[in-house]
Amino acid sequence: MRSIAILILSAHAAVASHAQTRTSTTATTSAQIAPTQADISDRTAAQYWDLSLDDYRRYQILMKGVRGAISDPRISPIEVLGIHARDDAERRRYAEMFARLMAEDTQRVLLFQRAYDLAFRRLHPTLVALDFAARMPGPEPLQTSLASAPTLPGSTTENPPVIAGMSRVPSLSPGDRILVFTREGCSDCDTLVQQALAHAHRGVVVDLYVVGARSADEAQQYARRVALDPALVSDHRVTLNIDGGTFARALPRRPGLPALVRKRGESLVQLATSDL
Repeated sequence: MRSIAILILSAHAAVASHAQTRTSTTATTSAQIAPTQADISDRTAAQYWDLSLDDYRRYQILMKGVRGAISDPRISPIEVLGIHARDDAERRRYAEMFARLMAEDTQRVLLFQRAYDLAFRRLHPTLVALDFAARMPGPEPLQTSLASAPTLPGSTTENPPVIAGMSRVPSLSPGDRILVFTREGCSDCDTLVQQALAHAHRGVVVDLYVVGARSADEAQQYARRVALDPALVSDHRVTLNIDGGTFARALPRRPGLPALVRKRGESLVQLATSDL
């Protein structure tokens, strides 16, 4: 009987030891899963930016320091690594990577812009739109929905339009064009629009952009509210436009609204609102 009792105790001890070993193994395995999942996430992000895993982890470390404290949180890993390059060769490598990335993105944006222009003309054939892009990639010029729309100087994929600084000689002459950026709910904008429209009777073409308008109906509603004379539009002395990002392209520093740009020949000059 004593031998049987000893055997039973030994069996219980073996079972307990086995259970403890399984628990320890399970805990170790669970501890290993979390880093593996983090590795997968980091590797996926690194591949997205065409970086090695070590490069991507260095970017993460840098963003925990001064770079993350002073930079836009949307800054790309390539820019961070380039700014903190450890030698000239590394800096040049990241600069070339970023240049290729931006070139590819510019191509995508321009292709979408072309699709947007075609859609705009198809959906809103009676609403004129002025486009800053004088030529898209390839030999075919970009058409605008306004036959007399000006070709703005330097507006190519390699050399975007350049707006000169604030004019010190704000005179307007017949043949000039003025781009007026306005929006709903802006009393100063309404005042400036009325001042600009007065110049439409003096040989100056007014290109009116309604910033924030999402449809032809919204732009036309604004035009009715400010009493835009339809005859001026039909005579091409005034164009009514949905902004569609033109404000950001023409004045990337984003001054407050209202805003003015004068085109005279091949010269683009930002005007002060008091110039009218």
